[in-house]
Amino acid sequence: MLENERHWYSSEVKSLFKRLGTEPLVIELDELGAQGPQLQKVLERLTGQYTVPNVFIETVKLYHKGELEPLLAEATAKSS
Repeated sequence: MLENERHWYSSEVKSLFKRLGTEPLVIELDELGAQGPQLQKVLERLTGQYTVPNVFIETVKLYHKGELEPLLAEATAKSS
């Protein structure tokens, strides 16, 4: 999870992960000095999302554990 500690939404997402019983790897962009904004711009080019938090999930790992398809089915059902 890439985030900026000063952003309120980052705190909300970290709280959500805590309630779900998982601890993500967190990279604090605001603690990287000049590299933080540079990394954020690169991520925008790669993902199309500039805002943080930006959460990346190991889709292949979830697939091999049999957890990806149920997540996708649930997400599809919620968006219908």
